[in-house]
Amino acid sequence: MNHRLDKLLSLLNLLKHMCKLIEVDDEQKFRTFYEKLMATEVAAEALGEEWKGYVVPVSAGNDKQGFSMKQGVLTHGRVSHLLLSKGHSCYRPRRTEERKCKSIRGCTVGIKKKQTIWKDLFSFKIKGIEEYL
Repeated sequence: MNHRLDKLLSLLNLLKHMCKLIEVDDEQKFRTFYEKLMATEVAAEALGEEWKGYVVPVSAGNDKQGFSMKQGVLTHGRVSHLLLSKGHSCYRPRRTEERKCKSIRGCTVGIKKKQTIWKDLFSFKIKGIEEYL
């Protein structure tokens, strides 16, 4: 079975207000981000020679369906029916005291089943790459 690899990294530079998308075509390069929690610093040299010496923190992400990662949910899969209210990330209430059950993704980068490795699209916001952007 021939799967197409769709892995994108979104590099965000807050000082210059710039964002750059990088497509990672080799799944082995992307494995350095698997099983890492949000706010974990990862050595980016596995992505290529131009990344040698860079250490990047994973600060946010979402999957192919658009479900955002939430800090504090210690799983790598999707969690459905989490009750969110004002003050939580991933939800903005329209009325006062409004709460809503939402599906979100856990804060660990990874895949539950091996066959879904090739299908998920993660977009990471990585801070600290001032020279590259």
